[in-house]
Amino acid sequence: MGVISAALASHLASNAAAGTGALVLALGSLGLAVITKPFSGKTALTLRTLALLGFMTGLTAFVVTLVTGSAIVGLLLGLGSAAIQLVFADKLVLWSVGAVPAEEFVSFRPDLAEKVETAWYIAHELAGRAGVGEPRLVVVPEDGSPFGSVPNAFATGRRSKPVVGVTEALLKTLDDRELMGVLSHEIAHVKNRDVIVATVAAGMGAALGYALDPFLNSMFGDTDEEDLLILMLASLVASLVAMAVTAAISRAREYLADETGAKLCGDPLALASALEKIEEIASKGLKPSGTSELSTAHLWIVNPFKGFLVRLFSTHPPTEKRIERLMRLARELGGA
Repeated sequence: MGVISAALASHLASNAAAGTGALVLALGSLGLAVITKPFSGKTALTLRTLALLGFMTGLTAFVVTLVTGSAIVGLLLGLGSAAIQLVFADKLVLWSVGAVPAEEFVSFRPDLAEKVETAWYIAHELAGRAGVGEPRLVVVPEDGSPFGSVPNAFATGRRSKPVVGVTEALLKTLDDRELMGVLSHEIAHVKNRDVIVATVAAGMGAALGYALDPFLNSMFGDTDEEDLLILMLASLVASLVAMAVTAAISRAREYLADETGAKLCGDPLALASALEKIEEIASKGLKPSGTSELSTAHLWIVNPFKGFLVRLFSTHPPTEKRIERLMRLARELGGA
C-alpha cells in the first residue's frame, strides 16, 4: 500500500475544488500580511491583523473542506469554541493567572493599599478617555501565583465590562507615571477589541485541529492506519502554522496597543520607562509548569516566559524595538 490510501486520495481530490475560493482567500491574505510587514503605522498594523485573520480563516476553510467536503462543520466548531472562550474569557483568565479582586488583595496587603487605589484611579481615568466601560481592577499576588513575582499587567473582558490586572511585583516596582503608561497600554487593548481578535484567531486554530484530528476522523470516516499517520502529521503541521499566525497577530496588536496607549495617556516615554524596568526583571524568565500557564503568555504586557521555543512562537515583539518605537513616537508628539 502507498503512503496514502487510494480512498483518501480520491476523497481529498474530490473536495479540493470546493475549497478553491478559501485557498485564494488564504494566499491573498498572506500576501497582504507580507506587504504590510515593513510598515509600523496604525493603519498598517490593522491591515496586517485583518490579513492574518483572513489567512487563518481561508486556510481553516480550505483544510476543513478538503477533509470533510464542507467548510461549515469545522468552522462552526471553531467559532463555537471561540464564542465560549469569549463569553467566559475574563473568568478563565483570572483563574489561570491566580488574580483576586483589588479589595481582597488590599485586605491581606494593606501596605499596598495606596498604590492599589492609585492604579484604580488611573485605570478609571484612562477608561473614560478611551470611551470604554469602567474597568474592574484585579491583582495577582506573589503568594499563590508564580506570575505575581514578576512585574506585569494584562487586560481581558469586553469593552463594556473590561477587567484590568496588575501583579503585586508591578505595584512595588513602578512609579505612578510608569504605572499610568502600563495601564494605558492595557486599556488600549480593550479599546482596540484585542480580546475578540485573539479569540477569533484561537477559534480558527481550533477548527483546524478539529478537521485534522485523527481520533475524530477515525470515528466518523473509513480511515486506515496509513491515513491516520498522514492526518497526525498534518495535524501537527497545522497546529504549528496556527501557533505561528496567532503569535504574529498578537505581536501586531502589541505594537498597536503601545501606540494607542501612548497617545491615550499623552506620554509615550512613561510606557517606555516601564517596559525597560519590567524587561530587566522578566528577562530572567519563568518556567511554565504546563501548557495552561504558557497559554497565558499573550495576555501580559511583557512575555514572562523565556526560552528557545518561546522565542520561536513569541507573542510579543522584542522589548527594545517597542521602546524604540515609543521614543520615536515621543519625538513626533513633542514629548521628548
